[in-house]
Amino acid sequence: MDKLLHESCTNPPPPRTFDEKFSAILSSFPRLDDVHPFHKDLLNTLYDKDHFKIALGQISTAKHLMESIARDYVRLLKYGQSLFQCKQLKRAGLGRMATLIKRLKEPLLYLDQVRQQYVVVFCRFSLSSYWAVPHTNATKSWPSSLY
Repeated sequence: MDKLLHESCTNPPPPRTFDEKFSAILSSFPRLDDVHPFHKDLLNTLYDKDHFKIALGQISTAKHLMESIARDYVRLLKYGQSLFQCKQLKRAGLGRMATLIKRLKEPLLYLDQVRQQYVVVFCRFSLSSYWAVPHTNATKSWPSSLY
């Protein structure tokens, strides 16, 4: 039971709204201003920094547009005269949101590709310098407390 409570506290629940999902996507990528210059150059060489920034900007813009669509349709729903009119407003709002999501297909695919390759390249790079110890002398170079 304690393990389940601990896991539920350390693992946040999955995003439930478009706003939360877009925020999670934007926060999962590093800001290029905060990245080490070497990694910034590597990112620019492998993925084209401008294309990366444009894709993140499109996600950010979509997030703000989604918020405004939701705000507008909630405002319209307050003044709905009938259940049918409210359902139509809801359908129209969700349709506009779906259209917005469809337009994000290419940036999301690009960012997913960058995310998958970024993890492989940067983990391999950081581990290769860490494991640069010759295998024959590896046991001699490690402190005995690690065995």
